[in-house]
Amino acid sequence: MSTPFSQNTIKNTGSIHGVGVHGGCLVNMVVHPAPLNTGIVFRVAGKKRVEIKASWQNVTSTHYSTVLSHEGVSISTVEHVLAALWSQGLSNLFIEIDGPEVPILDGSAQVWMDFFTSLGREPQSSRMPALTVHKACWVRHQESWLHIAPSQELRIDMFTSLDDGTMHAFSYRHCDREESFLRHIAGARTFSFHKHIEAMRERGLIKGGSLDNALVLHEGKALNALGLRYDNECARHKILDFIGDWALSGARFCGHITGFNSGHTLNHRLLTTVLQASTTEGRVRTSKKWSVRPMPLECAAPPL
Repeated sequence: MSTPFSQNTIKNTGSIHGVGVHGGCLVNMVVHPAPLNTGIVFRVAGKKRVEIKASWQNVTSTHYSTVLSHEGVSISTVEHVLAALWSQGLSNLFIEIDGPEVPILDGSAQVWMDFFTSLGREPQSSRMPALTVHKACWVRHQESWLHIAPSQELRIDMFTSLDDGTMHAFSYRHCDREESFLRHIAGARTFSFHKHIEAMRERGLIKGGSLDNALVLHEGKALNALGLRYDNECARHKILDFIGDWALSGARFCGHITGFNSGHTLNHRLLTTVLQASTTEGRVRTSKKWSVRPMPLECAAPPL
């Protein structure tokens, strides 16, 4: 069982702004320290200010990004900022935001890491809860799947197919230090394939997307002027998204995760399964589109 970390907040209030990748609007954010046991709370401005806690129970959509909702108000694309907060051990924070989407910034968690580091960290007197996995299980949708097995550490092995049939793969071990996340994961950008861009625009998405805030691939090659930041950047970004989505547990977590072409929906489905198993041990849930069942550890490898 992993050792719980102390809860922390920021020392100073700070502000940041940027464009929402899907809505395309300029968004302003102000972050404030929060008391012990508050959690991460978004205060979304509108006709009335609504507080939305960063919790797996408030997830209402996982289509292209993770969306949280409460009292009819939503905040989307929360995964990158939550991954940065989790990796830095920042557990209590108020985030005031004047739009429905968190700024995309450069498409990674790098700017978020630098921003929160500049505000300082204030230790608090209680510990974070620890989420420990006791049984292996997996979730699957078509050819994509995500598996978790018990482990004393957080290890994530991610495999991602590209549009030319090649694959990005990366194995990450989180060493409970933000330096490991900063070095190996934070700089990996959200990505898309060029062949999908027009269809996404027709659906009203990526209005704020550009080569400045996303990695765009065509036949396995980056269209961005400076190319890839890492040889396996896409797999690393999938790991970033996983950490951000699982930060919604409100806990420090460990386990051995293996994924093949996974995304926000599978991340949330697996987290929900693990958390529900703590109260309904051994229960198996199935539907027409989804399957959740025990999986032998020796099967936790992608069909390469």
